Amino acid sequence: KKSISMDPENNPQKYMTFAQMLSDPNEAFQSYQKGIELYIKQLQSTPSDIGIKAQIARGYSSIAELFMNSKLCEEKNAEETVENALKEALKYDPKSIDALFQLSNLRIIRERDEEAETVLNNIYNIIKKTDENDDNFPDHDMLMNISKNFAEINLFEKATEILDIMIKMDDEDLEGWYLLAFYHY
Repeated sequence: KKSISMDPENNPQKYMTFAQMLSDPNEAFQSYQKGIELYIKQLQSTPSDIGIKAQIARGYSSIAELFMNSKLCEEKNAEETVENALKEALKYDPKSIDALFQLSNLRIIRERDEEAETVLNNIYNIIKKTDENDDNFPDHDMLMNISKNFAEINLFEKATEILDIMIKMDDEDLEGWYLLAFYHY
């Protein structure tokens, strides 16, 4: 709060971090919007900066997640807001695993499994082409959630492949081992 009040027009990441800490989804939404706005301003001076584009995509993905997983889902235009946020995210970073994951969630929620499968296969292909030491490689929790989405639409083979990658990263994850056994079953 102090950083934002002292210098509200610089360092968009502080708005993104602050939004994650807020318990009020409306305030979090406003904070994400401000962070995105500042990132877009930064992008105007360096239009080819992939890092800034990735941050913008993460911000829009966070908005989509916020609208799907909080009381904001009850808003009249929530579904449209989620769709638009994900569309914007993918406009800035078409390979954003965060945005693609949220899009797969939305498709699963709407019971549009074929579309969810297409999106999840896109994520799968990105993961397979990305080195595990790359900064853009999904973290442990994201891999777990991707595997769960594959399982949700009965694609257990790919769910197990994603879990295999995750378990290589942390072979002491009991939930990962449990899910791996369940998926094989």
